[in-house]
Amino acid sequence: MQLKSLALALPVAVLLSSAATAQEYTLDLANEYSGATPPGLADIHFAELVKEKTGGRVEVVNQLGGSAGFKSADMIDAIGAGALPMGNFPLEVGAGRNPMYLVTNLPLIGQTLAEAETMQEIARPYVEAAMEEDNLALLYMVIWPAVGVWSAEAIEAPEDFDGLKIRVNHPIAMELFRAAGASPVQISWSDVVPQLQVGAIEAVHASISGISLGLPTNIVPYYNDIGTHVGQAAAAINLDTLNELPEDLRAAVMEAAAETEAWNRAQIADLVASEEQHVADEGGTVVSEFSPELIGFLREKAQPIVDEWLAKSGESGTEFLDAYRSATQ
Repeated sequence: MQLKSLALALPVAVLLSSAATAQEYTLDLANEYSGATPPGLADIHFAELVKEKTGGRVEVVNQLGGSAGFKSADMIDAIGAGALPMGNFPLEVGAGRNPMYLVTNLPLIGQTLAEAETMQEIARPYVEAAMEEDNLALLYMVIWPAVGVWSAEAIEAPEDFDGLKIRVNHPIAMELFRAAGASPVQISWSDVVPQLQVGAIEAVHASISGISLGLPTNIVPYYNDIGTHVGQAAAAINLDTLNELPEDLRAAVMEAAAETEAWNRAQIADLVASEEQHVADEGGTVVSEFSPELIGFLREKAQPIVDEWLAKSGESGTEFLDAYRSATQ
């Protein structure tokens, strides 16, 4: 069997071999999150579809739970440079590169799963354009459950945010909670539980799937389902790697990606219900009703952030937000 590199930039991450009957491509797909989370489940489904649709000629190897050695914040660089062929990461990690990576994280705008689907459709061309600048191609987007706050006590009033040491994972959440009076700190997911255990943080801005990621209900027993936004992750492939695939395999991979995105949409509501039961089984409490005072307070704090994003994103941001609001009215 003769071995050759798929691309000079990818001597380790991608293995290409040719045999008498078929070419075989083995592509690692990195993900900091576990296989029990929406992006992890989507990655597993994608790998199965790729194998099926390519007749085994392309194998996607899932590197879940950070096993590839890359945190989410590092993946855009790693994939673009060829250190990883593929990765799945929260879109917002690209915020410092292009404001359009934040389209699904605008606060108090897309708050339901139905709104997230609409946002996904409208955001796609803007996300694709941002990724192309980084030498990435978008495979599929993954909807998480709506993002709320895990805390030691239920969040009932604006003053409950005063001085709250809360973990966030992107700049918009940092701004929102700082404006609300909290003391946010931006840290990677793998550091969350250790920081909770030593008291460095006392609350976590995350979805209800935090329960399946190991959040301890003895420290943060309340999940406040505020819905500051519905977070979305994205699986992406190095653009050179994608273009080097034979046309039929490239088409099969992209078909598997489209079906994976649709599959995630179809199962996310059931996942939320399952996670709610998981919280109850672990002795936690889901809080889903909030006073108009609290929601109004958060909307007031969110508006300057949206305005600032619009100023940075320019015409693209205005076009996106106008289209989204038109579609959801």
